[in-house]
Amino acid sequence: MIMQSGTLQWAEGLEASELGKLTLGLIIQSYAGQPFKLEQLDKLARDGISGAELRLGILSLVRAGIVGAVKKTWGERLYFISDRLYPKLQERLLGPISQREEAVDQVSLDREGRPGIEIDLFRVLVWVGQNGLPLTAKGTIHQKTLKRLSGLIQLEPDDLRHIPLHYPHRDAYSANIAVVLDLLLALGLFERRGSWTVNEPAADVWFRLAPSAMRLAVYRQLLTRYIPADPNLQQYAYALSTEYIQEGTWYFLEDIIGWMQRYPMLTHPISEVQSTFMLGWLEMLCGLGFVDLGLGKEGEAAFRWRSRPKLQEQTSTAGNDVNDVNDVNDVMDTRYSPAALEGRFYVQPDFEILVPSDVSYLLRWELELCAHGMTYDAMSVYKISRESTGRALEHGRTPSDLAAFLEKWAASGIPDNVRNALRQWGKELGRTSLEERVLLRCSDKEAAEMINRYDGEQSKLERIGPLDFIVHHQDLKEIHKVLNHLNLTPRKSVHSESSIIYPRLDPDFPVASDSLIKEAVQMDQGYLSPGGDQGWIFSGTAVHIYERDEEPMALADLFPGSDEIPQAWCKELRSYHSSTAKALIQQALAWRTKIRLGMKGKVTEGLPLGLLSGNPWKVEVLMLPSLQVQELSCSEWDTLQLLLPQDSCIKG
Repeated sequence: MIMQSGTLQWAEGLEASELGKLTLGLIIQSYAGQPFKLEQLDKLARDGISGAELRLGILSLVRAGIVGAVKKTWGERLYFISDRLYPKLQERLLGPISQREEAVDQVSLDREGRPGIEIDLFRVLVWVGQNGLPLTAKGTIHQKTLKRLSGLIQLEPDDLRHIPLHYPHRDAYSANIAVVLDLLLALGLFERRGSWTVNEPAADVWFRLAPSAMRLAVYRQLLTRYIPADPNLQQYAYALSTEYIQEGTWYFLEDIIGWMQRYPMLTHPISEVQSTFMLGWLEMLCGLGFVDLGLGKEGEAAFRWRSRPKLQEQTSTAGNDVNDVNDVNDVMDTRYSPAALEGRFYVQPDFEILVPSDVSYLLRWELELCAHGMTYDAMSVYKISRESTGRALEHGRTPSDLAAFLEKWAASGIPDNVRNALRQWGKELGRTSLEERVLLRCSDKEAAEMINRYDGEQSKLERIGPLDFIVHHQDLKEIHKVLNHLNLTPRKSVHSESSIIYPRLDPDFPVASDSLIKEAVQMDQGYLSPGGDQGWIFSGTAVHIYERDEEPMALADLFPGSDEIPQAWCKELRSYHSSTAKALIQQALAWRTKIRLGMKGKVTEGLPLGLLSGNPWKVEVLMLPSLQVQELSCSEWDTLQLLLPQDSCIKG
């Protein structure tokens, strides 16, 4: 479409040369956001545009910061368009989608989208916050725990049946469990320290985000790591979230494919494997709560967005100002701004708590501890009980703490009977406690007396028998040093695992300020950006594992050996001996660049396609601008010149 129309209006505002913009359009259409080698650009040469000109275009794009590069271990470079820039660039190249309105009116709902992946992530975080997540000796989660986690999440294995997921311990983890755990790890919400625990600082930031921002972060993870290394599939997944596809409107999958092929963003025809993935992507999005699935009158697959991730807004702080795509390093992603704690819940006389969808997950975090979750939907329902109050007490929240929390964040306070019940439970619960202590046991009386004399009046130890002492947790390290000093080193260092305490996240403490969010985005913190190295699912090309190439790119990188050829070859039209002319053309073929020919008093240009053996030898040339292919022998031209591409924006 770009080459045919001859216009670069879509690229207005980009700080790149004309060649750079032309090259960028071809890269987007051919490779999407997939990494590519410099040599692969030669395959994109068409309509008289040489591979050498496209290489010069890459130089402009790299210098403008639109295309980045990484370096493999052996020094080979891979180039790619940033995942933050790509959505906006792709949207510029696309246009409105044609809708079959009569057919769309006949779409029937086949599968309603689930409540949302953010709820699944939240419920697993809550469970781990209360119970921990220890691992077996093989590094996997216990089967009993997996069954419990499976009951918490609404994403089903069947939602992922057509998505090729690669992750460790496939025999232990079902696909839905693997996806939820992968997202928690990749977003930085889990920490792996022997067992898996909640990363409290990350959770504090995460729970302060609006649900739309949470879903956006999840969708970016899907785009970055869940798509096979196929440009067609990446084009498809990104295009679904463009502004041309609106929330609440039905679209046929067949129409989406046709729309993208017209621009063209997809090859024609698509393969069966690609078609299966495209439908599977919609099924996965349905399971994650992004879309509803429908069927047309003839059984055609259709979908509609329930909540469309607005990827294109990530690259701009000024609406749709296209110039902002060059300022991505200086931009704070406004989609990740912390949500104000404006939503309030309602405490009912029957001890139920009604929680509307606008109530922050930071408040829900505490509700999960002090009440039982009954339903999770647009209006979630919790219920307070003596049992849930006792559970909260075990994690350091007294009934009076609960009453204060509910009073502060409930829309109209709490009913008197609920307040009185909490007060009564406060009198009944927590009046006694079972506490863990470390026992220091001696094997003989002599050792016991040595320890007793040394302890003296310090009262660090509590003697409970001839050979036994109680050691308080806060004194454990000091007593260990004392035993070493007395040459009574214990056979084994004993550390009693304290009971798990549910993290306390204070809604009144502004830990997730705008500046913190901005810093997290710029520093590429896992819980606010894709491609983190903690996730375990990856289906694309792993660009993030390579070292970022910060070395300045020069013309010599594009045309190796340019300082070794005679400079006269490039300066002017000249006549050459047959062997020299052949060497010049061989160099043009190596660089994929054009030549200028003086033929019968006229000057013309062409792109060498290959040398033909014979006597005399010939060269196959794509003549410009006619685009006709001719076979020329050395005797058919008078003068010859090697043409290196020129770009006014590129110097040196």
